[in-house]
Amino acid sequence: MKIEIFFLALVALLGCWIANAADIATESKRANEFFDKCWDETVARHPVDESFYGIKTHYDQLEDLSDEKAAADLKALQDQLATLHRDFKLESLDAPTQLSYKLLELEVQRAAEEFRFRNDVYPISQMRGVHAQIPTFLINVHKVDNEKDARAYIARLNAIPKLFD
Repeated sequence: MKIEIFFLALVALLGCWIANAADIATESKRANEFFDKCWDETVARHPVDESFYGIKTHYDQLEDLSDEKAAADLKALQDQLATLHRDFKLESLDAPTQLSYKLLELEVQRAAEEFRFRNDVYPISQMRGVHAQIPTFLINVHKVDNEKDARAYIARLNAIPKLFD
């Protein structure tokens, strides 16, 4: 009788563990879909980053370097983090997805700290700055495969003076 009760309890525990593992897999899949969406939204806000990934959606644009855009980017990241905390619990995710969860938290913290000091850098030096990055970017990243790409290249050239305002 005791052995039967033991095996019944073992089967019940195993059933709970399997159900829990399925829940973790489902939640992890849902969280990873959310992370993919966050990544897509973040890249879409940065035309230069899109170009590095071969995405030509905003191929005729350069980065908006304004304080307003920097604040909007930080707010978007903070909104993503708020959604993450609202919709997902760390303990309900598998280990790789927990790492992604923690990395998003860290990224938002880092972005907030960087935002505070965004104007405390030398805008131009002999090695870095818009004056060096934009020509390098246009030469090495912006590929011209057709007429549309060429027009986008010209639009980017015409947008360069705005970066120095």
